[in-house]
This record gives sequence, C-alpha cells and structure tokens, in this order.
Amino acid sequence: MRRALALAMANSPLARAHELDVERTRLDVQRFDGFWSLPQFTLNAQGGAVPEARGNPVFSPDSANAFSSFGPFVKLDIGFKIPLYGFGRISNAAAAARGALSAEEARLDQARNEIRLEVIKGYWGLAAAEAALEVAEDLRQSYEEILEQIEEKLADDAIDPNDAYEVQSSRYEIEKVYQEAFDGGRLVRRTLATFLGLADNALFTVVDEAPESALSADDVAGLVARAARVSPQLRALHAAVDALGSAMDQARSERWPLIVVGGGFRLAYAPNRDDQTNPFAFDSFNYRQGGAALGARWDLNFAKHDIEYTRRKIQRDATEARAQALQMKVELDVRAAYAKLARSRMLLDTVIETRLVSRRWLRAAADEFDLGIGEAEPLVKAYRQDYRLRAQVVAQEYEFRIALVELAFVLGDFDLYLTWVENGNATSS
Repeated sequence: MRRALALAMANSPLARAHELDVERTRLDVQRFDGFWSLPQFTLNAQGGAVPEARGNPVFSPDSANAFSSFGPFVKLDIGFKIPLYGFGRISNAAAAARGALSAEEARLDQARNEIRLEVIKGYWGLAAAEAALEVAEDLRQSYEEILEQIEEKLADDAIDPNDAYEVQSSRYEIEKVYQEAFDGGRLVRRTLATFLGLADNALFTVVDEAPESALSADDVAGLVARAARVSPQLRALHAAVDALGSAMDQARSERWPLIVVGGGFRLAYAPNRDDQTNPFAFDSFNYRQGGAALGARWDLNFAKHDIEYTRRKIQRDATEARAQALQMKVELDVRAAYAKLARSRMLLDTVIETRLVSRRWLRAAADEFDLGIGEAEPLVKAYRQDYRLRAQVVAQEYEFRIALVELAFVLGDFDLYLTWVENGNATSS
C-alpha cells in the first residue's frame, strides 16, 4: 500500500500544483526574512557619442548647436538604499509570510490526504472486485453442475420438467452477475492504474491485509482530540489566523516612519569635453560623485493606515470564526465516521453469521436433492441465497474497510492508518 501511495503522489498533477504553491509562498518568506532581505541596489550604465565641448561656463569656442567632432562618452551610476528600522514592518511581514507558508503546507497535506483516500478506496475496491469475481465464477460453475444434474434426472424421468425449466431459466441472471463482476473489476483496475500512473494493462495485486478494529466508543474523545491537533484543514486555518495577526501588526507599524540609509557613486567621462573644475558648474559628461545619507520615509495618512488595520483585523476575526466552526464540524465528522465504522462492523458480523445459516440450508437442500427426496426449487433458492449472502459479505467487508479509511481521513492522519494496516489492528494510539 505504501508503494501504491508513493506512486500516486509522484504522478498526481494536483499534488504537484500544491507543491508549487508551497514553493511560491516560501519565496515570500525568503524575501522578508533577515536584515539583508530588502536592500535595493541599482546600476545604470550608458555609452555613446557626444559633440565636442571645450572651455568653461564663461567662454567656449564651440556652439551649443554644433553637431561636429563627435567623441565617445561613458556613464556609470551605482546606488543603494537599505532600510535600517521600520518599527516592526519587516519582522511582521516576515511573520505573516511564514504563517502563509504554514497554511499552504497544510493545504498541501490536505490535498495529499484526498489523493490517499481515493487511492486506498481503489486499492480495497480492487480486492473487493477480485473477491466478487471469484464469487460470480463459483456461482456460474455451481449453476452448470446443478444444470447437469437436472438434465440427468430429467432424462430418467426423476424430476418434474417444471423444476428443470426453472433452473434453466436462471441462466441469464447468473451470467449477468458474472459479467457485472468482471466489468466492475476491470473498471476498478483501470481507475487505480490511472491514479498510480501505470498503463491500463499493468499487472498489480493487493498484498496487504485489511486491519481489524479495536476501537470503541471510549476512544471517540481521544480521536476528536487527535483530529484537532493534526487535521490539515484546521492547521491551515490556524496558520492563516496567525498570518493575518502579523499582517495587522504590519499595518499598525505603517503609522511610523521607515528609517533608511542610501547613497551611491556616479562616474561619467567624455574625452572630447573639457573637465569643469568649478563645483558650481554642472557637467553632464565629466564628473565623479559619491556619498551617503540617512533618511526617513513617513506616510502621514493615518486614516488610510487605520482602515487597512481594521480591514485585516476583520479578516483575522472572520478566519478565526471559520476555524472555530471547522473545529465543531471536525468533531461531528469524527463521531459520524466512528458511528459508520461501528455500524459496518456490526453488519459485517451479522452477514457472516447469516451466511453460516445459509450454508446449512444449502447442504440440507443438496443432500435431499441427491437422495431424490428433495425438489430442485428449494436447492436453487438455497444456492441463490447462499451466493447472495456471500456477495454481501464481500460488499460489507469493503464497506468496513472504507469506513476505517474515511475515519483516518477525517482525522487527517494517514500515517496512523498505515500503522493500522501494518499492525493489522486499528487502535486509538
């Protein structure tokens, strides 16, 4: 089963999409996490040709409109701006990004659990389909044996022709049961192969034994508590609440200035232009400048900041309310899943006991028919009832297995389910 789940996860486009969402959110964390995450560096380089310009601001032999004696020029501008202190802007943004990452990781776990649920349903569905096909094959073989006996007795005038007609008229029903079992098994195999990323004609078999259940009503409270801890849906909402709380703090910090340090270095050179040494004379093509400064950026629109803070608080409170509602739903789902598990276990025990009775009826009817003191009609009815109950045993075993899988799904803990499979028994620990 672990191998089947690994194949399904490796070949699932849905899982891959959620994994990429996690990677995208992780980039947001890297963007804000750490002091050196937000510096801005700029580099601007230019080169070309410019007309010759000689002299100084007072006198030049060249004209401003001259387009002769072109020469080369290069320019290089390097700048930087680093935030020093933002009253919690950066730290709160990083915390919000980490909360969003935790929520996305929980959504990935939920998507994986949904895939696991479908794969395990198909896994046990394949086991049930193979068992149902075996029952149908036995039913068809037994029908042929009864039909042969009927025809022998009919040839010896040892049986009423009406009994023979009744048996012969059951061929369609028997064949229909077999074909439905055969087609159902093929469909389940194809579906499971699709989940596993295998070809339709790939050969694979169910090798794990379905676990029994040692769970009782006394374990429900513990299962509810476990679901509250590990449920991916709850974890996603709780992480979203934390992220929105950090976003609220970030909005509050926007009321205060952002302290930054900035500076740069600028260099330009044009060999066909005279360098201007007067510090008050601006020259666009020959200069060397550099420096740094401490500054502040402060948005004084406090009304806007308050509105943004209130908006994020409403989002946080609404998400927290959804988390509380989901926690109530998870508790109800766990209790409903356990009730379904207990009901399916009871029905499975009942149908197994009932089939024991049908087997005794079948043996008695077969013995009477062989001795010539019984009619074909009771024998046919006994066979039908026995195989119907045998098919019900298969169906109820599948229902019990699926009820156990669905309990693991609402718990949000498929590692626990795989432990149940490996140990052969479902317990609350």
